[in-house]
Amino acid sequence: MHTRSANIPQDFHSPSRLGENGRVSRVVRGLPYLIIVGLVAIATPAAQTGRAPASLTTTYRVFLTSGEPLPSYGEPVFVDDRVIFNLLVGETPGPSGTPDVQLVSLPVSGLDRDRTMRYVEAMRAAHYAATRGEADYAALTAEVARVLELLPTIGDPRRRLALAVAARRQLLDWSTAHYDYRADDIHELARLFDDVIVELRVAVGEPAVSLDLVARPPSLEALLPPPTLRESVALALTAARLADVGAERVGILRRTSAVAARMDDEVVQQTIAETLDAEVKAGSAYASLISALRTRADDARRRGDVAAVERLTRELERQDDQLGRRRPAEVHEFQAQLSATLDATRSFRAALDAHTRQIAGLRRYDAGLRPLLDRFDQLTPVLTALRELRGVSPAQLDLADAAILRLGRDLDGVRPPTAQAAIHVTFQNVLRIAHEAMARRRQARSSQSAEMREASAAAAGSLLLAGQVRRDLVASLRRPTIQ
Repeated sequence: MHTRSANIPQDFHSPSRLGENGRVSRVVRGLPYLIIVGLVAIATPAAQTGRAPASLTTTYRVFLTSGEPLPSYGEPVFVDDRVIFNLLVGETPGPSGTPDVQLVSLPVSGLDRDRTMRYVEAMRAAHYAATRGEADYAALTAEVARVLELLPTIGDPRRRLALAVAARRQLLDWSTAHYDYRADDIHELARLFDDVIVELRVAVGEPAVSLDLVARPPSLEALLPPPTLRESVALALTAARLADVGAERVGILRRTSAVAARMDDEVVQQTIAETLDAEVKAGSAYASLISALRTRADDARRRGDVAAVERLTRELERQDDQLGRRRPAEVHEFQAQLSATLDATRSFRAALDAHTRQIAGLRRYDAGLRPLLDRFDQLTPVLTALRELRGVSPAQLDLADAAILRLGRDLDGVRPPTAQAAIHVTFQNVLRIAHEAMARRRQARSSQSAEMREASAAAAGSLLLAGQVRRDLVASLRRPTIQ
């Protein structure tokens, strides 16, 4: 690579060019020209431009921790703890071909994520170099040359220095933002810029030493050739073993079986067929197992049988061992469902036990409250008349009000258990509102007065709440149930 050129102006070092301001003249005229010559030398094409080969633009790699590179048709995508990609099974297709691919989602626990992402970056860099790299690089060097040509025309030395520093930074930033394309050439140009910047700093009275450090770009992952048919089949079988979702594993094997039919190898074809048959049977076995355990778990949950659900959890582990642990994702998902069922069963069991302990007290309260509810029902004709704004005599009001007061005193003598405390409070409100209805009716001067309407609303509320008390009392005696 050329970093200097003999085609420097003959008068570059001529004493006639140097005078009282000779150093500044040399900086303004000579060194920028030197950089431009360097740009021309370095900007020669590094590679033939044009479209990248199909294998370069489409076949990525997903590396396993064992080092095996699964071929991915297009970039893989990492989502949480999984990687999703199109597994290429078979040779890389030509520009007009249709690839044999199988969409898979593998756990990252078996992958070398860092190496996979380095390979993605290497593929992007190679694609960029094969398509737009040279054109973009030529545009960059042309722009830098244009800026350098401006230096001799700028009279302010500090502005010249700032322009040179900015041009150097533009070079380095461009390399970083463009996959370190032609990084060696870029850094060679940056070193040439250092010469200019040192001279310009001296010209303005600044220290000549530059403290700018340029980090070398990291080496890219080496690109691999497209897999052969045999290699892709072997890698697909590896991917099938790593797949933890049964449907994906069977899908990979079916795709691989179809591709292997193009191989002249009956042993490989038979091996894949036997593996596929075993996986299909395993899938059916696991589906039957999980369905049966789920039915039994639901039945145990409705009974509140905690021990039965715990036994099912252990049975799942035992059956999974017997089946060879061939469906880890499905088993893990069902284990989570069993865990949720166990929590629900324990809560239901606690409610059942609490109901059993409280049932005697609940029944005693029911026996004490029902006669009071029956006595309240005897007030229904008066309360209904008040609700419907019909006539009620003062004597009827007095008798009803007295009955309400007696009910209140008798209710105070009944002690509810905690589970029925809300029912007790509601019945207290029934009596309070009924008493209020009687009082408002006594205050009413006409059937259209506000007090008459308030009495009607209070009577309606009292009757409504009394019905709620009866329903809640019945419900409090029922054995808890679970859906």
